[in-house]
Amino acid sequence: MVHGYYGVMKNKMIFKQFGIYSLIGILNTLIHVVVFGLLLANDVSATWANGMAFFSTATFSYWANAKWTFQQSYQNLSSYMAFVAWMGSLAIFSGWLVDYLAWTSWLAIPFFMVLSVILGFLGAKKLVFRKGNSS
Repeated sequence: MVHGYYGVMKNKMIFKQFGIYSLIGILNTLIHVVVFGLLLANDVSATWANGMAFFSTATFSYWANAKWTFQQSYQNLSSYMAFVAWMGSLAIFSGWLVDYLAWTSWLAIPFFMVLSVILGFLGAKKLVFRKGNSS
């Protein structure tokens, strides 16, 4: 066997992490909608409301994924900034691609959701919360 027991257990761990990451993503969506809606209701522009909702969500997501998805006991500014930069890049890219393809702007949201689940998980696992990344 090439992978053996270790390979099977590693695959199970990745699926478990992906499941937890996805559940946190659902909570993120709810937080984003609530923050965005509350700010809009208080006459904050959509641009600022969406930006503040993104940072609120990214902050919760970083903390929750560090604690529950990747079981990282450390949480520091550099890994937080890497996480926000990665997720922000995915958000900007999804908006840019929707504009470039001349799709309706509303498609940016589900497109970003798909990107953030797949590429967000991979980036968080390999770039932000990788083993030994405690600087």
